[in-house]
Amino acid sequence: MRITLPLGPVCDPCCHQLRENPINCTSCGHRRPQAGLDAHGHPLCGPCSGEHRNWYCRSCGTIDLLVTATDCLGCRNSARVDQALQCTHPHLRAQTDSIRALLLKSYPPRRTALLLESPHSWFILLTTLIAEDEPLTHASLDRKPQNTRTHHLRRLLIALEVLPPREDIVDGLNLWIDALLADQPPPIAVVLQPYATWHVTHRLRRARGNSPSAGKYARTRIRCAANFLHWLQDRGTDLTQATQYDVDSWLDEGATTRRRVRDFLTWTAGRGLTTDLHVPWLGTEGPPGYVLDEDTRWQLLRRCLTDPSLDLRVRVSGALVLLFGQNLIRIAALRAEDITTAGDDTYLTLRDHPVLLPPILATLIGDLAAQPAPIDDPRPPGTPIWLFPGRNAAHLHPSRLAQLLGRDLGLDTRAARGGALLALASDLPASVLADLLGLSITAALRWTALAARDQGVYLAARLDNCN
Repeated sequence: MRITLPLGPVCDPCCHQLRENPINCTSCGHRRPQAGLDAHGHPLCGPCSGEHRNWYCRSCGTIDLLVTATDCLGCRNSARVDQALQCTHPHLRAQTDSIRALLLKSYPPRRTALLLESPHSWFILLTTLIAEDEPLTHASLDRKPQNTRTHHLRRLLIALEVLPPREDIVDGLNLWIDALLADQPPPIAVVLQPYATWHVTHRLRRARGNSPSAGKYARTRIRCAANFLHWLQDRGTDLTQATQYDVDSWLDEGATTRRRVRDFLTWTAGRGLTTDLHVPWLGTEGPPGYVLDEDTRWQLLRRCLTDPSLDLRVRVSGALVLLFGQNLIRIAALRAEDITTAGDDTYLTLRDHPVLLPPILATLIGDLAAQPAPIDDPRPPGTPIWLFPGRNAAHLHPSRLAQLLGRDLGLDTRAARGGALLALASDLPASVLADLLGLSITAALRWTALAARDQGVYLAARLDNCN
């Protein structure tokens, strides 16, 4: 139990609920946290409850459920934040002003308190940087372990405009590669290092308009290569001795993401480190491993469009996957400006071309766009209005969307997307499919080949409409 009130013993979560949901005191009429009840069961504030204790914060004078004998939660937070952010460097002081405003003005007091008390929060990492009494920079963050906490703090500082955006995702990838190689035994590091730095990173650097997903894809390929090399080492097999049987065995033991090792084995074969080893991929050789059947796809789509008990984010994202075969990376990055109207019709731009939405889906997307963004997160000027807003001025992470769809809808997004694309490819030629859904022409051709339909069916239908 945290405190005992005239109401009785109150635990920590309930104390926060009372503090954050004040009542109109029956006795004095002021709006304050409830501390007791009168003889008729009506709510009373602390001073009116009859218990003689200090209800007044010594710092701000507020009547509250104090967290110490003299301080309310907000003032205790303020004292702790001020102590943690103490510094002498003038530029660093200006940077910490933005962080202080976030913690004490934007965040609710309970969120700040939890943040200050957690030994694993980004705030603890921030205090270690401030202790150096030097301005916060990307370089100072680069010197810290590149883990989830560091990445979150970097995104937060960028959102607060304390740090400038880091445009080149290759910098972040290089840091990740260095950390990965440091943990590898020499026989594996000597092969992995040139593949990661000379091949994967070089190709990423040459590409234009890289998105964060490009960096994630690069890390996946490097990690797959490392896992395969460890698997060979555990079996006493050198890379130069690897056979097709070894590759097939490793692929059969794990998920389909292991097929990302294809790029590594193509690279090793080109340099004479291995023989030509085959890794299958989703091409015109056959159907994908699992595609959602039409009955299930339409059943889930109907639920997305009609079930009001589902989270609106789940309904919209699920419908876009099931109807248009969109991937979650693109869905998560949709903006309000991607929605356009013409008369009674509503369009959603999936890449370059607006797609006409069914009326019921248009209504759902309109409702989603009208929802307010989180008010307790930093939103610098010019921040896009995301359809799926996340933290730190960013959109919701695609993996979070996948989690919501799996938990609330039981949806396997890969299978659902495959079912939708297969159905669309059976009715549309590759060129139309690519333009309509923002697919590459290569991907559209693969799906059209899988659907095994002749474009003549589509052309005949168009001629009939024209006639």
